[in-house]
Amino acid sequence: MFDMFKNTTSDLKPLPEIIQTKRLLLRQYKLEDVDDILAYANNPDWSRFLPVPCPYERQHAIDFINAKLALDPLKNSSFAIVFENKVAGGLDVRFDFNDCRAELGYSINPSIWGRGLVTEAAQKVIDLSFYIYPEISRFTATAAAENVSSLRVMEKLGMIKEGYLRQHQKVRGKFLDIVCCGILREEWEAGREKRIA
Repeated sequence: MFDMFKNTTSDLKPLPEIIQTKRLLLRQYKLEDVDDILAYANNPDWSRFLPVPCPYERQHAIDFINAKLALDPLKNSSFAIVFENKVAGGLDVRFDFNDCRAELGYSINPSIWGRGLVTEAAQKVIDLSFYIYPEISRFTATAAAENVSSLRVMEKLGMIKEGYLRQHQKVRGKFLDIVCCGILREEWEAGREKRIA
């Protein structure tokens, strides 16, 4: 009677450990990435909307990497974004197979904003996730309402604004309104057909 509620993740495999796009390499974090992370993590533009320590110190980067390495990749796939042989940011996907959904999170070095790199990385991961996991019916992402660049990435990914959460997150003493966006499998499939054509 309760078979429909069984967790079926035992048959699933995680996303590939290494994903290549046209300009990027997505891979697991390594402890050697500390200096690359520190190179952008103290930039106030990078941390403005993120609940991260400020200033961001070496131990914070080490703790961050160790936390990423400890994740179960089937529940939370975490990738370092490598651009021109340096870690320039990160991308996470949190899977909820019981509710057939996934949530995307990302950040990238402000010095390379505006080049479409986050969109390129995220599109590849969304494409792979929908392809590998037919159970997944939707992808979501959130961003601070003031974070116009991140919201633009979601728009380019075909995501639609689904909600607005007022004073939902507090970052360094300031309340942030959060915008929730999402894309359904059928919307992704329609967009993929346009990209291929």
